[in-house]
Formats: sequence, C-alpha cells, structure tokens
Amino acid sequence: MYGVRASLNNVAVVEAPLDTCKDFSLQLGVLKSALARSPRVKVIFLCSPGNPTGSLISLSDIKTILELDSWSGMLVVDEAYIDFASHPESSCMGLLRQYGNLMVLNTLSKAFGLAGIRVGFAAGCQHIVGILNKIKQPYNIGSLSSRLATAALTEGSLAAARHNINLIKTNRQHLIQELPKIKGVGRLIGGFDANFVLFEILDSAGGCGRPCSITAASLVREMKHLESVLIRYRGDEYGCRGCVRVSIGDRGENERFLSALSNVLAILYEGKVI
Repeated sequence: MYGVRASLNNVAVVEAPLDTCKDFSLQLGVLKSALARSPRVKVIFLCSPGNPTGSLISLSDIKTILELDSWSGMLVVDEAYIDFASHPESSCMGLLRQYGNLMVLNTLSKAFGLAGIRVGFAAGCQHIVGILNKIKQPYNIGSLSSRLATAALTEGSLAAARHNINLIKTNRQHLIQELPKIKGVGRLIGGFDANFVLFEILDSAGGCGRPCSITAASLVREMKHLESVLIRYRGDEYGCRGCVRVSIGDRGENERFLSALSNVLAILYEGKVI
C-alpha cells in the first residue's frame, strides 16, 4: 500500500526484501546497503506484524535502524496487527519517548473489526505530530465514524475487544495444529502473530510435493465455487510461492474451512477440476 501511494505521488521507492528463510525477518545488511545506495531516502516504512507474512520485526532491529549514524530520516512502523501478536509487548509504542525519529501507526480496522469506519491513528513525538496536524485535511473523520470510534474505546468495548483477541489467538493455534494434517498442505510460513495464517499448497498430495502457485490459485477458485469459502491467493507475493492466506474464524468456522480445504484439495489432485 505504501509503495503504491508513493508511486501515485511520484515519489521513488527503494525496496529492501525480508529474509524468506528466517520467518520474513528484517535483513539489516540489505537495508543498510539500500540506504547507502540511495542516501536521499527520508522515510522507512515497516509493517510489524506484516501482511501477508504475519511476522513481527524484533525491537532490537527497530532500535538499530533508529540509531543509525549514516541515516537521519523517519522510521514509520505500521502495527495494524500488533494486538494479535503472541507477545504484544513487542510493540514499538514504548520506544516513542526515547526516539524522536519514530512514528507508530495503528487502526481500528483489525482488532476492533471496524474497517468500515476508516479510523486509525499515528503516534510520535510532539514536533512531528504537530506537523501532521497542520497538513491533514480538515474534517478528515466523519461524525458517524467519530462516534463509533469513541464508543469502541470505552472500557467495556476495550474489554470485549481483548476477549475477542484472545479467542482469535486460541483458534489460530488450533488452525496451526490442524493444517499440517491435511494432504497437500505444505509449510506454514506466516501468520503466527496476526489474525490469519499463510501456508503453502503443494503440487501433489504426497510427501514430496512442491509449493505450486497454479494449484493454489485453483484452490482459491474452487473453494469459493464448491464450498462458498473465501480465502486469499498470495502466490505472487515475494517469498510466497504457492501460498494462500486464510483469516482466523471461530471454532466452527475453522472446522468448516478445514473440511472444505481437505475436500477441494482431494478433488484437485484427482484431476476432476482443471
């Protein structure tokens, strides 16, 4: 999203890929090299947990970037999924008083389930927040969205959100345990700190199968057509060959998904669907 918005505003984008061999962790050497090649970079955007990776970036790596002597820009960390992390204390919010070049973003779209009202927030030092307040659009949040957001942040609503988050974490663990039992499912490569799971679909049901984006795309199509179950194809993303992403539901929804997944994969491997 950030790359697209930058391009729309004619801002050059420099990419520093994550390490696909180590749970999509940050490659500090790659990032430093990118900054050395492009010294005009003013802002670094990181997502922790990311999408579709669902992986946290360590606070030690965040601190290393913030303390770089060779770079004096702003680090923006998007924590839209942080409430689903196994260790929520991994949030960067606790670093804001220490680092004036850090900004943390969050939203009511994920943990609160209020994507429709389009409300989020940015937290940073007083100087940066003051600048943002001067340049933001007037009346940028409608009255209805404002009332709903305020209601979502009452103590009762916060308690309900925490309860739902804990249920999602429990159901996520159940899904993580059950997915590898299904023939045709490969590695679970992401989503351990988010409200979804990212996993590979293999080109055969046997133990020697390889991740296959063609099979994954067919699975997404046939899950919708045959089972009325929607999952997301992610096989074209960096490091996600043959991958699909499924959101965590309640226990009944997860069981229905697992059954549908097993049935549709069996049909695909039998060659009944082209």
